[in-house]
Amino acid sequence: MKTLKFLVGLTLFTWLPAEAQSYEVLEKRFVKQELTKEDSLAFTRQGIQKARSLFLRGNALYLSNQHKPANQAYIQSTLPRSFQHGRADSLQVDSLFALLPRFQLAPGATAVEFKALNSSEYLSHLVSTNLSPTLELDLILVLQEKSFGSQNEKIWQVFLANPSWEDFPSSQ
Repeated sequence: MKTLKFLVGLTLFTWLPAEAQSYEVLEKRFVKQELTKEDSLAFTRQGIQKARSLFLRGNALYLSNQHKPANQAYIQSTLPRSFQHGRADSLQVDSLFALLPRFQLAPGATAVEFKALNSSEYLSHLVSTNLSPTLELDLILVLQEKSFGSQNEKIWQVFLANPSWEDFPSSQ
């Protein structure tokens, strides 16, 4: 029993400083004023994940809950959170949500994929690589104040912007 307590104590002793150190590294990435290339790449990856999640919610989850209107309403209410409050054109976001179930994945694909292109105005420009029609989104990075308990801190957050898509074929 003493050996077990010793091992647990030793594990906690060595784990806690490493956890605190990794938290500090993460905290520094989100609160710094100037971003490195690595930071920008990490935020672009986060934006790609947000775009994939947008498609998953609007396509698979929404459709799989077609007999549960309350679930569908909740799923639909989460969509605007992916876009920056006050900058999202609600008509465009609503149109995108209504059309997401009509986007088709390429045969054999299990998840939507995006490639990130350089943009002079935004963090990145995303273009779907396996959807028909193609979906495009811009990624914006905003330094926004967030509450952490009793403290407020400005942190970097990624949002989707300017959704656009090709016209759907008339046969659909």
